[in-house]
Amino acid sequence: MDGKPLREAGRALDVQIETTVFGSTIQDHPFGPRRWREEYGVTGWDDVPRYSTEIGAAWRIVEHFLNHEDQAVYLAFARSWHGQGVIASATLAATRICRAALLAIEEGS
Repeated sequence: MDGKPLREAGRALDVQIETTVFGSTIQDHPFGPRRWREEYGVTGWDDVPRYSTEIGAAWRIVEHFLNHEDQAVYLAFARSWHGQGVIASATLAATRICRAALLAIEEGS
């Protein structure tokens, strides 16, 4: 991974996913980071999902890549995998998805 530190599961990684993958604006809030949303005719601030620790939230990342063909990225995630493409390992599947998404974006830029 080119000597780059692995991103640990937690709110900092969740915010990084929200800004890098989804392009959201983030606001610090006493109860945790919040994002600005404009979806389905509703606008406003809501909590940043826990992408790095909750598989349901992390799956939104996978769906995002599947629905955006213009983002030609290759996601590969496993507990331990060494081969061509992106290498993202972690104990939690949600964290693997986050790491793979960020690495894929970095590799693609």
